[in-house]
Amino acid sequence: MKPKSYAHLLLAPGLPLAAVLATCTQALAQTDPLPSWNDGPAKQAIVEFVQATTDEASEEFVPVAERIAAFDQDGTLWVEHPMYSQVLYSLSRVSAVVKAKPELAEEVYELERCIECGCCLAACGTAHMRGDFVGAVGLNKLARFRLDPRDAREDGDFYELVGNDEGVFGCMSLLGCNDFCPKDLSLQTQIAFMRRKMLFAGLK
Repeated sequence: MKPKSYAHLLLAPGLPLAAVLATCTQALAQTDPLPSWNDGPAKQAIVEFVQATTDEASEEFVPVAERIAAFDQDGTLWVEHPMYSQVLYSLSRVSAVVKAKPELAEEVYELERCIECGCCLAACGTAHMRGDFVGAVGLNKLARFRLDPRDAREDGDFYELVGNDEGVFGCMSLLGCNDFCPKDLSLQTQIAFMRRKMLFAGLK
């Protein structure tokens, strides 16, 4: 069957360009299921897969209720070059957040100095006795997120994560994390702070 030509529409006087483009696009979509894709093995494989799984006469037919699509976010649903758009947005918000609450900048920076070396875990008596204990490095990171005004989570959300014996309530305050932290972070202070906040969140 000879494909229809829509060139005459471009010469029609008074016909809006948007209507012409819509007509041409619709016609192209009817003949090519992936009009924006270049012809090649990848496009052909997708077209053949869809045809085989949607044709009831095919051995590879998949009922509608069982059709589940899974997408890899990295590079598929997220733009990753030159950088993730989420990262660019976060970086663009830093200056505005600091201007709005300058006192938070120093507090967040202090917690960001953690290099996650694991010395606190190696020196933690609780972690040696309980393998499921989060440890100072994890609790410090959550304390940092809680301070960040860009993090929309509330204390109740953090309570769901660490408001138990594996989290803030499991720490026995043996101070090993403080003694061996190469950055001299006051990890016990942060754990005590989080414990108090989680206690209030748990009582609500």
